[in-house]
Amino acid sequence: MHLFIVLLFVGLFVTSQVEIPTATSNAWLGVILLPKVILAVVYAWLCRFTLVRLSTLDGQQALARMGRLSGVYRLAVLGLFFVDLALGAFGSLRHWILIDELLIMAPTMAMVIWAWWVYYPIDRKLRDIQLVYRIEEGLPIHPIWSRGQYVLIQFRYQVALVFVPLVLLLVLMEMIDRYVPRDLFAFDLRPLVHFCGAGCVFLFAPLVIRRLWDTVPLPAGEVRDQLTDMCKQYRVGVRELLLWRTFGGVINAAVMGLVRPLRYILLTDALLEMVPQVQIEAVMAHELAHVRRRHIFWMLCAALAMMILMTTVWAYGYPLVVACIPLDWVSMLPAWLVSRNGHEHVIAVLSVVCWLICFGWISRRYERQADTFAVIHMADSARRNGHFDDEVVIDEQSVRTMIQALDSVARLNQLPLKRRSWRHGSIAWRQDYLRTLIGCPVAVMPIDRQVMCINAFSFMILVAAAVVAVLDV
Repeated sequence: MHLFIVLLFVGLFVTSQVEIPTATSNAWLGVILLPKVILAVVYAWLCRFTLVRLSTLDGQQALARMGRLSGVYRLAVLGLFFVDLALGAFGSLRHWILIDELLIMAPTMAMVIWAWWVYYPIDRKLRDIQLVYRIEEGLPIHPIWSRGQYVLIQFRYQVALVFVPLVLLLVLMEMIDRYVPRDLFAFDLRPLVHFCGAGCVFLFAPLVIRRLWDTVPLPAGEVRDQLTDMCKQYRVGVRELLLWRTFGGVINAAVMGLVRPLRYILLTDALLEMVPQVQIEAVMAHELAHVRRRHIFWMLCAALAMMILMTTVWAYGYPLVVACIPLDWVSMLPAWLVSRNGHEHVIAVLSVVCWLICFGWISRRYERQADTFAVIHMADSARRNGHFDDEVVIDEQSVRTMIQALDSVARLNQLPLKRRSWRHGSIAWRQDYLRTLIGCPVAVMPIDRQVMCINAFSFMILVAAAVVAVLDV
């Protein structure tokens, strides 16, 4: 869902830079409204069909199939959003700061909310089954969400994390473009202001997200003491360890914040209630790895470096591609697309697509390094005050603990092990990798060298871009 939200904003940015005629009333009815209605009705029917199949012998297969269909539904909704933009469905709205973007995204977000609304009976039935398990195991009992609570919580946890910082960034950039003159100095100061503003937004975003999510300080006790000791062991400074209250609905953990005064580590209530403590320790080690290895900082660097690289490659490569296209084909394309501005925005779209592919691959490498860090931590024989001897190797029990932790997270969240994730990879993919670590020396982890090369490559691109920018000035 995070990638979905990012692509919405990318679409808004690209189309804001090109003039597209406003859609006619016929286009509104036949191309813009009707497909959305049909898609919404079909998805509601699929949810109803899956709910009935849950009570049969192939209920698990039906649930897995529904998960794949939900992914297809989101892709279709995203595709319809880009069709709306291409047809100029909301061209007359592009006049105000933020309000126009929210209105443009409103139909798409309404379809997302509709998907949660009709999926709720499936989630409710699964939670009824989980409630029986909680009672049998003597675990704490939480009220089951109403349909309205379910939709609100999904929005807060799946959308707000990305949506709120991007909205703040969008408002900031539009205000800079509107109120900061180009010729205020000898050179255009706005890109530098954009960069500094974006840094401030993402720096202070954890303070906002903490309020959007239902969090409180993690209560004193054995778990907090253990997690605090782990932070001290790896010299990881955090502002607070937070209990992420989800009414037993989410099994997860997260780390937010670039710097210690604004850094939080969150663990959900269901994680602490339903997962064995040794697996909680493995999950916590995974989150500490993101801080210890400075993944948040390097991911930002990699994201910026990949965008610079992709934009540069396509800026020089796309004209060569166009030159190879027959003139007859070019004449069939829309006029705005073959114009100079059209070429620039095709380059922007191609750059974004390539960036998504590259950054997803890089992000999954960081996730793999965090899993490796957790396995090393769980190797008791290898842990000596946070330092490891060259002869220490990964043992099977440590790997098994992390694999079981990932399995618990997937099983209790009703997530198929093979469901793919853009930034994290599938659980099965991560588990298969962990099995290859058994017997590997701690001092020569291949993933550490791979991530080091990624970081160095990203750093060199940023340095080169900075040098070029200075020379141009």
